[in-house]
Amino acid sequence: MDDSLFGKLSPELRNTVYELVLVNSAHIHIKARRNSDTDRAVTRMSGDDSERLDVALLRACKQIHQEATSILYHDNKFNFTNEQDDSASAFENFTMVIGPQNANMLRTCFIVGGASQLVPTEYNDQHKQLKSWGKKVLNLSAQLPKCRISGILRFKVDDTQSERVDSYEIDLSSPHDLFISQLSGAVKEASRRALNVINECKALHYNDPRIEALGRLGDRTFVVSTALSDCFGDLGRHTLGIRKQRSAMRKQKLKQVKQRRRRAFG
Repeated sequence: MDDSLFGKLSPELRNTVYELVLVNSAHIHIKARRNSDTDRAVTRMSGDDSERLDVALLRACKQIHQEATSILYHDNKFNFTNEQDDSASAFENFTMVIGPQNANMLRTCFIVGGASQLVPTEYNDQHKQLKSWGKKVLNLSAQLPKCRISGILRFKVDDTQSERVDSYEIDLSSPHDLFISQLSGAVKEASRRALNVINECKALHYNDPRIEALGRLGDRTFVVSTALSDCFGDLGRHTLGIRKQRSAMRKQKLKQVKQRRRRAFG
Protein backbone atom coordinates (compact mmCIF):
# COMPACT_ATOMS: atom_id res chain seq x y z
CA MET A 1 0.00 0.00 0.00
CA ASP A 2 3.01 2.31 0.48
CA ASP A 3 3.23 2.97 -3.27
CA SER A 4 -0.43 4.00 -3.57
CA LEU A 5 -1.75 7.54 -3.10
CA PHE A 6 -3.70 6.41 -0.04
CA GLY A 7 -0.58 4.85 1.46
CA LYS A 8 1.27 8.15 1.13
CA LEU A 9 -1.25 9.91 3.36
CA SER A 10 -0.26 10.51 6.97
CA PRO A 11 -1.59 8.05 9.58
CA GLU A 12 -3.86 10.80 10.95
CA LEU A 13 -5.49 11.37 7.55
CA ARG A 14 -5.89 7.63 6.97
CA ASN A 15 -7.63 7.31 10.34
CA THR A 16 -9.98 10.13 9.35
CA VAL A 17 -10.89 8.22 6.18
CA TYR A 18 -11.46 5.04 8.18
CA GLU A 19 -13.77 6.88 10.57
CA LEU A 20 -15.79 8.41 7.73
CA VAL A 21 -16.27 5.01 6.09
CA LEU A 22 -16.60 2.66 9.06
CA VAL A 23 -18.16 4.63 11.91
CA ASN A 24 -21.95 4.92 12.06
CA SER A 25 -23.57 7.70 14.10
CA ALA A 26 -26.49 5.39 14.96
CA HIS A 27 -26.31 1.93 16.52
CA ILE A 28 -25.25 -0.95 14.30
CA HIS A 29 -28.09 -3.47 14.57
CA ILE A 30 -27.03 -7.10 14.62
CA LYS A 31 -29.90 -9.56 14.51
CA ALA A 32 -29.38 -13.26 15.17
CA ARG A 33 -30.99 -15.62 12.70
CA ARG A 34 -32.54 -18.74 14.16
CA ASN A 35 -31.91 -21.07 11.21
CA SER A 36 -28.30 -20.18 10.50
CA ASP A 37 -24.99 -21.71 11.49
CA THR A 38 -23.52 -20.64 14.82
CA ASP A 39 -20.56 -18.99 13.13
CA ARG A 40 -22.91 -16.87 11.01
CA ALA A 41 -25.60 -16.20 13.60
CA VAL A 42 -24.94 -12.50 13.93
CA THR A 43 -24.12 -11.34 10.42
CA ARG A 44 -27.39 -9.71 9.39
CA MET A 45 -28.07 -6.04 10.10
CA SER A 46 -31.51 -4.47 10.12
CA GLY A 47 -32.52 -1.45 8.07
CA ASP A 48 -32.51 -0.57 4.40
CA ASP A 49 -29.54 -1.39 2.20
CA SER A 50 -28.71 2.33 2.12
CA GLU A 51 -28.31 2.25 5.92
CA ARG A 52 -26.06 -0.76 6.08
CA LEU A 53 -22.45 -0.31 7.06
CA ASP A 54 -20.06 -1.17 4.24
CA VAL A 55 -16.93 -2.88 5.56
CA ALA A 56 -15.45 -3.80 2.16
CA LEU A 57 -12.57 -1.40 2.86
CA LEU A 58 -11.22 -3.86 5.44
CA ARG A 59 -10.62 -6.38 2.65
CA ALA A 60 -8.58 -3.99 0.50
CA CYS A 61 -5.23 -5.12 1.90
CA LYS A 62 -3.63 -6.48 5.06
CA GLN A 63 -2.30 -3.10 6.24
CA ILE A 64 -5.69 -1.39 5.95
CA HIS A 65 -7.29 -4.29 7.78
CA GLN A 66 -4.78 -3.96 10.62
CA GLU A 67 -5.17 -0.18 10.85
CA ALA A 68 -8.95 0.08 10.50
CA THR A 69 -10.39 -2.92 12.33
CA SER A 70 -9.89 -1.39 15.77
CA ILE A 71 -11.79 1.74 14.65
CA LEU A 72 -14.73 -0.36 13.47
CA TYR A 73 -15.18 -2.07 16.84
CA HIS A 74 -13.96 0.71 19.14
CA ASP A 75 -15.90 3.67 17.73
CA ASN A 76 -19.27 2.08 16.87
CA LYS A 77 -22.23 1.24 19.09
CA PHE A 78 -23.64 -2.26 18.59
CA ASN A 79 -27.24 -3.30 19.20
CA PHE A 80 -27.95 -7.04 19.55
CA THR A 81 -31.44 -8.48 19.14
CA ASN A 82 -32.90 -11.93 18.66
CA GLU A 83 -36.62 -12.27 18.06
CA GLN A 84 -36.76 -16.03 18.61
CA ASP A 85 -34.05 -16.79 21.15
CA ASP A 86 -31.65 -15.29 23.67
CA SER A 87 -30.13 -11.97 22.57
CA ALA A 88 -27.25 -12.47 25.01
CA SER A 89 -26.31 -15.54 22.96
CA ALA A 90 -26.22 -13.35 19.84
CA PHE A 91 -23.72 -11.07 21.58
CA GLU A 92 -21.76 -14.06 22.86
CA ASN A 93 -21.58 -15.57 19.35
CA PHE A 94 -20.53 -12.21 17.92
CA THR A 95 -17.54 -11.97 20.27
CA MET A 96 -16.53 -15.52 19.30
CA VAL A 97 -16.76 -14.74 15.57
CA ILE A 98 -14.68 -11.54 15.72
CA GLY A 99 -12.13 -13.05 18.12
CA PRO A 100 -10.87 -11.95 21.56
CA GLN A 101 -8.59 -9.19 20.25
CA ASN A 102 -11.41 -7.43 18.39
CA ALA A 103 -13.89 -8.15 21.19
CA ASN A 104 -11.64 -6.28 23.62
CA MET A 105 -11.93 -3.25 21.33
CA LEU A 106 -15.70 -3.03 21.89
CA ARG A 107 -16.76 -0.05 23.98
CA THR A 108 -20.56 0.27 23.71
CA CYS A 109 -23.01 -2.62 23.32
CA PHE A 110 -26.77 -2.74 23.85
CA ILE A 111 -28.62 -6.02 24.32
CA VAL A 112 -32.38 -6.28 23.83
CA GLY A 113 -33.85 -9.54 25.11
CA GLY A 114 -37.26 -11.14 25.11
CA ALA A 115 -39.48 -12.54 22.39
CA SER A 116 -41.18 -10.04 20.11
CA GLN A 117 -44.34 -12.15 19.90
CA LEU A 118 -46.67 -12.78 22.82
CA VAL A 119 -47.20 -16.50 23.39
CA PRO A 120 -48.72 -18.49 26.27
CA THR A 121 -45.81 -19.06 28.62
CA GLU A 122 -45.33 -20.53 32.06
CA TYR A 123 -43.66 -18.32 34.65
CA ASN A 124 -41.04 -20.99 35.32
CA ASP A 125 -39.83 -20.76 31.72
CA GLN A 126 -39.42 -16.99 32.10
CA HIS A 127 -37.48 -17.56 35.31
CA LYS A 128 -35.02 -19.81 33.44
CA GLN A 129 -34.79 -17.32 30.57
CA LEU A 130 -34.07 -14.44 32.94
CA LYS A 131 -31.31 -16.30 34.77
CA SER A 132 -29.72 -17.53 31.54
CA TRP A 133 -29.80 -14.04 30.02
CA GLY A 134 -28.47 -12.40 33.17
CA LYS A 135 -25.62 -14.85 33.65
CA LYS A 136 -24.44 -14.51 30.04
CA VAL A 137 -24.50 -10.72 30.22
CA LEU A 138 -22.60 -10.75 33.52
CA ASN A 139 -20.00 -13.16 32.15
CA LEU A 140 -19.53 -10.94 29.10
CA SER A 141 -19.22 -7.89 31.37
CA ALA A 142 -16.46 -9.67 33.27
CA GLN A 143 -14.69 -10.73 30.07
CA LEU A 144 -14.94 -7.26 28.50
CA PRO A 145 -14.28 -4.83 31.38
CA LYS A 146 -13.69 -1.87 29.04
CA CYS A 147 -17.00 -2.32 27.21
CA ARG A 148 -20.10 -0.58 28.55
CA ILE A 149 -22.81 -3.22 28.22
CA SER A 150 -26.39 -2.11 28.71
CA GLY A 151 -29.64 -3.75 27.82
CA ILE A 152 -33.29 -4.44 28.43
CA LEU A 153 -34.95 -7.81 28.97
CA ARG A 154 -38.68 -7.71 28.28
CA PHE A 155 -41.00 -10.64 28.74
CA LYS A 156 -44.74 -11.12 28.78
CA VAL A 157 -46.78 -13.91 30.28
CA ASP A 158 -50.16 -14.70 28.78
CA ASP A 159 -52.47 -16.34 31.32
CA THR A 160 -55.17 -17.76 29.07
CA GLN A 161 -57.40 -18.75 32.00
CA SER A 162 -57.77 -15.26 33.42
CA GLU A 163 -57.21 -13.49 30.06
CA ARG A 164 -54.57 -11.33 31.68
CA VAL A 165 -51.16 -10.35 30.32
CA ASP A 166 -48.29 -9.61 32.71
CA SER A 167 -45.40 -7.57 31.33
CA TYR A 168 -42.04 -7.13 33.05
CA GLU A 169 -38.95 -5.19 32.03
CA ILE A 170 -35.46 -5.37 33.48
CA ASP A 171 -33.01 -2.67 32.50
CA LEU A 172 -29.31 -3.51 32.71
CA SER A 173 -27.24 -0.34 32.92
CA SER A 174 -24.50 -2.05 34.90
CA PRO A 175 -24.20 -5.37 36.74
CA HIS A 176 -24.61 -3.65 40.10
CA ASP A 177 -27.71 -1.70 39.07
CA LEU A 178 -29.23 -4.91 37.75
CA PHE A 179 -29.32 -6.41 41.23
CA ILE A 180 -29.77 -3.33 43.39
CA SER A 181 -32.61 -1.60 41.57
CA GLN A 182 -34.06 -3.41 38.59
CA LEU A 183 -34.49 -6.99 39.77
CA SER A 184 -35.58 -5.95 43.25
CA GLY A 185 -38.01 -3.52 41.63
CA ALA A 186 -39.47 -6.31 39.51
CA VAL A 187 -39.93 -8.47 42.61
CA LYS A 188 -41.73 -5.64 44.41
CA GLU A 189 -43.94 -4.99 41.38
CA ALA A 190 -44.95 -8.64 41.13
CA SER A 191 -45.69 -8.73 44.86
CA ARG A 192 -47.75 -5.55 44.59
CA ARG A 193 -49.84 -7.06 41.80
CA ALA A 194 -50.48 -10.15 43.91
CA LEU A 195 -51.64 -8.02 46.86
CA ASN A 196 -53.93 -6.04 44.56
CA VAL A 197 -55.58 -9.31 43.52
CA ILE A 198 -56.13 -10.23 47.18
CA ASN A 199 -57.70 -6.84 47.86
CA GLU A 200 -59.99 -7.27 44.87
CA CYS A 201 -61.11 -10.65 46.22
CA LYS A 202 -61.85 -9.17 49.65
CA ALA A 203 -64.14 -6.58 48.09
CA LEU A 204 -66.32 -9.24 46.40
CA HIS A 205 -69.17 -11.28 47.82
CA TYR A 206 -68.11 -14.81 48.86
CA ASN A 207 -70.13 -16.46 46.07
CA ASP A 208 -69.13 -13.99 43.35
CA PRO A 209 -68.01 -16.02 40.25
CA ARG A 210 -65.04 -13.69 39.74
CA ILE A 211 -63.38 -14.88 42.94
CA GLU A 212 -62.21 -18.16 41.39
CA ALA A 213 -60.56 -16.41 38.44
CA LEU A 214 -58.94 -13.84 40.72
CA GLY A 215 -57.69 -16.65 42.96
CA ARG A 216 -55.95 -18.34 40.04
CA LEU A 217 -54.43 -15.03 39.01
CA GLY A 218 -53.21 -14.40 42.55
CA ASP A 219 -51.54 -17.81 42.67
CA ARG A 220 -49.78 -17.22 39.34
CA THR A 221 -48.68 -13.72 40.36
CA PHE A 222 -47.15 -15.01 43.58
CA VAL A 223 -45.32 -17.65 41.52
CA VAL A 224 -43.65 -15.00 39.36
CA SER A 225 -42.80 -12.96 42.46
CA THR A 226 -41.13 -16.00 44.03
CA ALA A 227 -39.34 -16.85 40.77
CA LEU A 228 -37.96 -13.32 40.47
CA SER A 229 -36.84 -13.37 44.11
CA ASP A 230 -35.03 -16.66 43.52
CA CYS A 231 -33.50 -15.28 40.32
CA PHE A 232 -32.38 -12.15 42.18
CA GLY A 233 -30.50 -14.25 44.72
CA ASP A 234 -29.06 -16.63 42.14
CA LEU A 235 -27.69 -13.87 39.93
CA GLY A 236 -26.44 -12.04 43.00
CA ARG A 237 -24.42 -15.09 44.03
CA HIS A 238 -23.17 -15.40 40.44
CA THR A 239 -21.91 -11.81 40.56
CA LEU A 240 -20.23 -12.41 43.90
CA GLY A 241 -18.44 -15.40 42.37
CA ILE A 242 -17.22 -13.24 39.47
CA ARG A 243 -15.95 -10.59 41.89
CA LYS A 244 -14.07 -13.17 43.97
CA GLN A 245 -12.53 -14.66 40.83
CA ARG A 246 -11.34 -11.26 39.58
CA SER A 247 -10.02 -10.38 43.04
CA ALA A 248 -8.05 -13.62 43.16
CA MET A 249 -6.61 -12.90 39.70
CA ARG A 250 -5.50 -9.42 40.81
CA LYS A 251 -3.83 -10.85 43.92
CA GLN A 252 -2.07 -13.48 41.81
CA LYS A 253 -0.76 -10.84 39.37
CA LEU A 254 0.46 -8.68 42.27
CA LYS A 255 2.24 -11.68 43.76
CA GLN A 256 3.95 -12.40 40.44
CA VAL A 257 5.10 -8.77 40.14
CA LYS A 258 6.61 -8.89 43.65
CA GLN A 259 8.39 -12.15 42.86
CA ARG A 260 9.90 -10.69 39.66
CA ARG A 261 11.09 -7.63 41.57
CA ARG A 262 12.77 -9.78 44.22
CA ARG A 263 14.57 -11.80 41.54
CA ALA A 264 15.61 -8.62 39.71
CA PHE A 265 17.16 -7.07 42.81
CA GLY A 266 18.63 -10.30 44.10
